[in-house]
Amino acid sequence: MDAISTPCVLLVEGKDEKAICELLLKNFDADFAKKIEIRNAEGGSDLRAAAEGVDVVSGFAKLERLVVLVDAEEKPEQTFEYWQMFQQQFESMHPTKKFDFLVLPSNTEKGSLDTVFLRSLDVTKDSVAQCALDFVDCVGTNGALSTQARRDKVALVSYINANSKNPYSRLGVALAQTGRNLFDFEHDSFLSLVQLLKRLL
Repeated sequence: MDAISTPCVLLVEGKDEKAICELLLKNFDADFAKKIEIRNAEGGSDLRAAAEGVDVVSGFAKLERLVVLVDAEEKPEQTFEYWQMFQQQFESMHPTKKFDFLVLPSNTEKGSLDTVFLRSLDVTKDSVAQCALDFVDCVGTNGALSTQARRDKVALVSYINANSKNPYSRLGVALAQTGRNLFDFEHDSFLSLVQLLKRLL
């Protein structure tokens, strides 16, 4: 892991989460990068390893706050309990530093960041959103769509591509271009994420 150079490090699972957090933070503070470094851990298990090993990274003394953004996947309660225990251990070992985390979509619901985006859509007014959800339901829950997070990812990518001239395979890439206009980031579904990011500034 590269040396720590900011007071706050935000660990996220993948490139999409990093792109989304950067997009939102820029709306709050154009110079956020001076205060917050977003690190992409490339997966849930790597996210845990990155958090557990942060205290041996060069520049750790500069760190004031470590924050983790994690997908609930199929075990939201277990995910929450793990990071709650990690928080207690981290702050006990490093009493001058703070730790915070957020499980998406929540501590009690299966899914991921993609789930949050889907929930911001009004299927009663947006027929394309309903079609994307219907498509996933039609495909079923076997194989690649065996988890809620995977189903929501396919539904979300389908929705974005149905509304875009150019197809996208990743949410982060779509949002960096025209895809951001499809979502209302002031919707209640984004509230917990927005509140977390604002606390870091």
